[in-house]
Parts: sequence; C-alpha cells; structure tokens
Amino acid sequence: MNNELKLNCNHFLILTASHWHFDSFLSEKNNRYKMKILFNFKIDKLGNNEELIFMGNKFLRESP
Repeated sequence: MNNELKLNCNHFLILTASHWHFDSFLSEKNNRYKMKILFNFKIDKLGNNEELIFMGNKFLRESP
C-alpha cells in the first residue's frame, strides 16, 4: 500500500509527502525548493478536511 500524499499547486509546486504528526504532513526534498515542506490539515468533528495550512497560507474547503 502506498502511503504517500501528493499535493499539486497549479503545477508550480508538486509535493510528495508522508504523514508526520497528527494532521501534519512533511514533503520530500525532491521539489522546486529542494527542502522538506510541512503542511497541515484542519479536521472537523466528523473527520472531514476543513482547511489546508500551507506555506503561511490558509486554504478553505468549499461546499459542493
């Protein structure tokens, strides 16, 4: 089973990450910045993703 998470930021930055701690993920160094990047998800009471916190920015989930 592959436990990787892929994050694609408009093809400018594509990260391959693995679970780090609780709702946090840490990327590999094989990206545009050649460094590990930490990003977090905020999870609601039902276990759904509410937002992504990434490089100092907050991205909110939109309702369908």
